[in-house]
Amino acid sequence: MSVVVDSVGREGRLVRRPSADEPDTVTLALPDGSEARVPADWLQEQDGGYRLAVPFEELREPGAPSGATIPVVEETLEVGTEPIEHAVQLRKVVREEEQRITQPLLHEDVEIERVRVDRPVTGAVSAREEGDTLIIPLLEEEIVWHKRLVVREELRIRKRRRVEARELRVSRRREDVIASSGDEKS
Repeated sequence: MSVVVDSVGREGRLVRRPSADEPDTVTLALPDGSEARVPADWLQEQDGGYRLAVPFEELREPGAPSGATIPVVEETLEVGTEPIEHAVQLRKVVREEEQRITQPLLHEDVEIERVRVDRPVTGAVSAREEGDTLIIPLLEEEIVWHKRLVVREELRIRKRRRVEARELRVSRRREDVIASSGDEKS
């Protein structure tokens, strides 16, 4: 094994020379016991050994475990042609026209009916629903030989829906495309 000295003077060893599988790559044993693969042309012969132009720390990728290798990248070039298409100019024209539309609108009205009940109760009574009617009891204390809670009346609230047709005037835009050859000037 040949000695390899890095740019800061530390020594490592040349473990594997270029082979038929990897003719441009050598493997180095670094001082920390890890190995790294580098391009063969990174080594320069010197005093019976080799000199490496970079420090050994740069041979490992950040966060890589010991024994990491440096990938050797090769660029390739692809040559080809692309078809050229003739240009066609397109113009958009925005036209505005007025249209009449009829749109149904939904309305909800509330109808409140007061119903006299005069029914004694022993405690608070909660609101309830019967069909589409919400009934809210209104309580009142009345003085008798003893005090008791009486539902005096209830509010019955119903929703009624009605649809009303209204005619509105709205503007509507529409785009048309006009094509012309690339030779014409607009």
